[in-house]
Amino acid sequence: MTNPSHPLRVLLVGTIPGARPATCDPAIDLAATSPAALTRYERERSDDARNAIAMLPGAAPSLFEVKPLTPRTFAWVMEVGGELRTQRAFLATCHRYTDAEGVEHAAPVEAVGKITLARDEWLDDVFAAYGAAAIREIAQVAIDRAEAPPATLAPFALPRGLMLPR
Repeated sequence: MTNPSHPLRVLLVGTIPGARPATCDPAIDLAATSPAALTRYERERSDDARNAIAMLPGAAPSLFEVKPLTPRTFAWVMEVGGELRTQRAFLATCHRYTDAEGVEHAAPVEAVGKITLARDEWLDDVFAAYGAAAIREIAQVAIDRAEAPPATLAPFALPRGLMLPR
């Protein structure tokens, strides 16, 4: 895993089952990318694993910067459930992204007590551009990363209680 205090640059690889075309980032060349490369990226979310994913010629992906949750912010996120938890995690951790054209977008942020959050309009803008699945994927990356110990190599690999075969 990357340094736990540094933000991750997240490529959207999640897709709604059965959706045609796939709902992952449209720059990904699914025909030229092995399922193993996508699985590795889903498990690690590392730059190295992301670089192993093939992109369509001339296409660039959108990359979302996901900051680590602090203990105080993690507690605030986890005190609710469902979509509200997802939205809280997103607003607390994703304050910037670079779109497919290379334009960097930054969230208007505000301090709420000791927690820094993007404003609600940021959530609305990203939702309109990328959909709810993107917000869920980014939020889940932030939550999974917070729950894993710092030395974990693939914190996004399996649901709790499961173990990789040896």
